[in-house]
Amino acid sequence: MSIVFDLLHVAHLNFFKAAIEHLSRRHTVRVVIRDRGNLVKIARAELSLPFTVSGQHRQGAYKILGLAERVLSLVDFCKRSRAALLVSCGFYSAIAARICGIHSVNFYDDLEYKLNFWPSYLFSHCFVLPKLLDVSGRNIVQYDGYKELAYLREFRPSTEVLGEYGLDAEGYVFVRHIAPISLNYVRRRAAEMERAVQYASRLGMPILASIEPGTTLVGCDQTYRKLVEPCSDFHSLVYYSKLAISTGDTVAREASLLGVPTIYLGGRNMKINQDLIRAGAMVIPRPDTLLQEIGHCLARTGERIAPEYSQWDDTTEVIVNTVESYLSSLGQ
Repeated sequence: MSIVFDLLHVAHLNFFKAAIEHLSRRHTVRVVIRDRGNLVKIARAELSLPFTVSGQHRQGAYKILGLAERVLSLVDFCKRSRAALLVSCGFYSAIAARICGIHSVNFYDDLEYKLNFWPSYLFSHCFVLPKLLDVSGRNIVQYDGYKELAYLREFRPSTEVLGEYGLDAEGYVFVRHIAPISLNYVRRRAAEMERAVQYASRLGMPILASIEPGTTLVGCDQTYRKLVEPCSDFHSLVYYSKLAISTGDTVAREASLLGVPTIYLGGRNMKINQDLIRAGAMVIPRPDTLLQEIGHCLARTGERIAPEYSQWDDTTEVIVNTVESYLSSLGQ
């Protein structure tokens, strides 16, 4: 019998990667990946296990069709691989597991995205959430910390990658701009991101931009260097930036947890971000204070608001222990 990991985003690959490596030493582990953005390309570069590409991200009127295709392809894969447990961060796997008559473990932290949260919670056999969300229920397991610490806890930055882009430590602005391909991203503040990039550039700061396929920074083509992905050391590039500006909530949390002054322009009010905002690690500016906040962050000298990770659980251990415990309860 096997454990099947279903990965839908690059963030899921980062989150599960170390746990997959650990569990594969003792169990048969299979990996299924949805074709979205640069995920398949990055997985080929970073994942040591072979994986199967199944389904693609669809938009608009085709979204329901994409959901059905994804669930059915997972059902077929789980049957062929004799899966005992399906592990993921979304409802596709939870529904597919119910259809197959097997169990699912889902890790989640997006309380506000109700279209994802409720089916993920209702169909999952085990639903694992950070305590910061303050949610409890019949099948909920809580841990103390952030999903991003699954890979940032042991992260050690290196300046070597800076030379690939001709950058100096704390001498540039890191930008992450996501495409509006999911409903939770439709409120992203794209026009303000473009203003922010142009303003930082006028201040003389080099801009390194990670731009998701399917979007662009209108009017900014001459003002930034584009990150080539897969990147040899993505998080070192985030770590050594003077300021991070992101429309994506994952990179905004990563930068905040790394101690980089962070401006979040995703347009979402997320409970998981509140402690970082209160600590001053993440800023959500009003439109009229955006440029002022950029100037304030860039004026910081040698100041990192870096949290002490030891106060939180080791998230990779949480993943491994939860999966191992669940397998034991199934007699595997």
